[in-house]
Formats: sequence, C-alpha cells, structure tokens
Amino acid sequence: MRGQWLQSEGYKAIYEESRRQKPRCSMALNWCYNEPWPAAANNSLIAWPLDVKPSLGAVGESCRPQLLSARLPQFMWHSSDYFELELWVLNDRYEAMPEDEVSAYLKLGDERVDLGVWNHEGVDENKNLKGPVLKIRLPESDSDVMEVCLESKANPLLNSVYRLRFLP
Repeated sequence: MRGQWLQSEGYKAIYEESRRQKPRCSMALNWCYNEPWPAAANNSLIAWPLDVKPSLGAVGESCRPQLLSARLPQFMWHSSDYFELELWVLNDRYEAMPEDEVSAYLKLGDERVDLGVWNHEGVDENKNLKGPVLKIRLPESDSDVMEVCLESKANPLLNSVYRLRFLP
C-alpha cells in the first residue's frame, strides 16, 4: 500500500512539474499505462489484468485544465524539519482565471497548521502563475502522514491535496 502511495505522489509531482515548465516542456507521458501481463513490480497506472491503481486518479487530478499546484522538494519529512513549498496556479484553458485567494495549510492528524494566504491578481489564458514560497518549521506530531492542502476561495474545483510521509 505504501508503494502505491509513493507512486501516486511521485506521478503527481512529475506531471505537475512538467506543466509548470511549459512551453519548454510540451508533455509528460507514462511509459506503461496498462501492464499487459503479471508483474511483481512496475510503474503502470493499471496493473494486470485490470487492477486500477490509485496513481491513475492522481495523474487525472494533476491533469485538470486548471488547478492549484505545490512544488515540493521531497516526499518524507521529520518533525522540526524546515518545510517549504512553492505555490503555483496552472491554467491550460484558453480563458483567463479571475483573481483569487489561495490558502495553504498542513494537516497532521487532527491538527491544522496554517502556512499562509496568497492573493493573486488572476492568470492569463493558457499561462501558469508562480506564487510565493512558504516556509515553516514542522511541529511535533504522532501522525505518520502530513497532508498539504491548497484551497481556492473562489473555485473549490482548483483545490489540491498532497499526502506526504511524516516521521515524528
């Protein structure tokens, strides 16, 4: 199950990073979409015979035409680490996005840790917008999962969640 989790978050990172680099990067492709035979280990999004992996949904979330995105430097974090993320708005539609307020926060078990709010002035059609870098020293927690949540005040369809490994 942890391998599936790591694969999902890894694919999200790859696909969203490719989108952030447009127009220098024109696409990201998965080498093996559907594994055609039984395999002990692979990177497919659908395993043989027809086992849909969670990573297929993660790739789908990362390929939405418009979304809030976080550039994260790593998957595994420890309490008292200095955590940082870079906010982005990705817009692949041929229509501009209006101004918005983006809230970023962490969920560690039942605890919510606010990272910051970004008020941007909108995004031009078929453009991406780079936002601020948010930094925080991670608190102590018994949780083994840390969720990074990005929420749009104007459009909840843009929201994104990243599940990361947290070690107390």
